[in-house]
Formats: sequence, C-alpha cells, structure tokens
Amino acid sequence: MLNSIEVRYPFLDNNLIELFISLNDEKKIYRGWTKYIFRKTFEKLLPKEITWRKDKNGFSTDFEEKINNQYYYEYLIKHYFNDNAVIFNEKIINKEYFLNIFKKFYKSNHKRLSSKKIFSIISLEEWLRSNESILSYTNCE
Repeated sequence: MLNSIEVRYPFLDNNLIELFISLNDEKKIYRGWTKYIFRKTFEKLLPKEITWRKDKNGFSTDFEEKINNQYYYEYLIKHYFNDNAVIFNEKIINKEYFLNIFKKFYKSNHKRLSSKKIFSIISLEEWLRSNESILSYTNCE
C-alpha cells in the first residue's frame, strides 16, 4: 500500500507465489468469490462464517488504551525503538525523525502519528526480527 503499512503477514515463499501466478483465473475468482482457492483450501478447517464472508475484517486490540500509558511508552522505547531496532538499522524508518514524533505523540497526541501507525511499526519490527534471513537475501548484490 502506497501510504500505509500492512500488518498482515505476506506470502513470501517463491514456490507458493509461482503456483498462484500459474493458476487459471477460475481458481482465483469463481462466481464472484475472490480468493476462491484459499476459501476451498480452508473450508473444512474454518467456520463457514469466516471462510465464505465477503467483507474484509481486521483484528482489534486494546493497543489504543495501552499506548497512552507512560509505562508503555518506556517499554516501547526499551524493547522496540532502541539501537538494535531493525527498522532503524536497515534505514526503513529514520530513527531521529520517528523518535522525535513519537515523543511529541505522547506529550500532545501529535497529529503525524496515530496509535494505528505505531502498532503497524511495531508489527513490522516484530516481523523483520522473526524473518532476518529475508533481509540478508534482499541486501545481496
């Protein structure tokens, strides 16, 4: 997404991507059902209300409440927005700029940052930490 950070886990397996690209259109969209092959694959594993629903539905957390707590601010700085943060070390996010805005967010609920964006950045950091091998792959010449 051009102006947002996706929080969903992407499909990064090359074999899986190649398989999906090679499928005919009816496997992808069938009688108006998008993601048809996924729906059929998980039909017996998930409730019908989830497998065959048409609306997009994200997940909610109590992050909005927690983010306003000073203790949580310190926790995030210590555990996510520190010198070891992949998002800063790989120059995905400018550390000084982000931390400046992050501080302002806590002092006055700064408009350039929202709890949703902070949650997305934390999710990205977690994902990068758990998939560091991808970074070494993408940094190859």
